Amino acid sequence: MLLFPSCDKQHVNAELACPQRQFAPARIDGVLAWAPELAKQNDSVPESSFEGLARVEAGGFWFRLRNAIVHGD
Repeated sequence: MLLFPSCDKQHVNAELACPQRQFAPARIDGVLAWAPELAKQNDSVPESSFEGLARVEAGGFWFRLRNAIVHGD
């Protein structure tokens, strides 16, 4: 279920679209992109930092629990 602030309603649908505002997120490389114009930008995070972040995420309890919630596990 999503709450779309633009129409202040909750919607349940597989497309994750807001029927009232005719909005649906784009998919880029199979991933939902809520701001597709920003998806390929990387102005402030050095690319070398992603490897370290992936290690922290793989071992950190907070990240594992968050990912389980996001994925609906």
